[in-house]
Amino acid sequence: MNVTRLSEDELELRDRSPILVIIVGAGFFVAGLFFEALVYLAGSAQQGGDAVLFRIFFWLGLTAILIGILLLLYDRTLILNANRSSGRLRCQWVRVFGSRSKTYLFADVGRIEKRKIYSNDPDPDTMSDAWCFIYVIVFRHGKDLWLGGTIQPSRFSQETATAVQLAEFLNVPFLNLAGKNPDLRDIEL
Repeated sequence: MNVTRLSEDELELRDRSPILVIIVGAGFFVAGLFFEALVYLAGSAQQGGDAVLFRIFFWLGLTAILIGILLLLYDRTLILNANRSSGRLRCQWVRVFGSRSKTYLFADVGRIEKRKIYSNDPDPDTMSDAWCFIYVIVFRHGKDLWLGGTIQPSRFSQETATAVQLAEFLNVPFLNLAGKNPDLRDIEL
């Protein structure tokens, strides 16, 4: 997560920018339309022709359109806004079509944790499956809120600094449950 706004009374964090996913989703959608146009034009120009090739292009086009639509509909970005003057923490999940938000009180936040989980996504540095880290806001009533996706080991120093900054802003403890590492420390406020 990246800090997008920081002042005396407000801290705003954003998971990531959705621009890349929008571009890729739109690219798949346009490529699918292109394949479908090729199938339509080739089918109307030729009577009979190679039916297998037309079916392959038809299904490739439909698959690309479906992937594009799914990427556009299901991608989301988390925006976390903490405001000291109101004492509220607002979590907003933004999608291309619509958004959802939930508001919590600072008093409901118990701590922020760093957890270690196993991920099948390869680490870009080693290209092998790896242990990854997640940052979680743990509320006093037991609910967890994951801050973004998994973080590969090559990026956890920046993400840890952001999580510690959020813990200091909310005046809650930051706990490292991912194991001991000389680069990290448990911070109790």
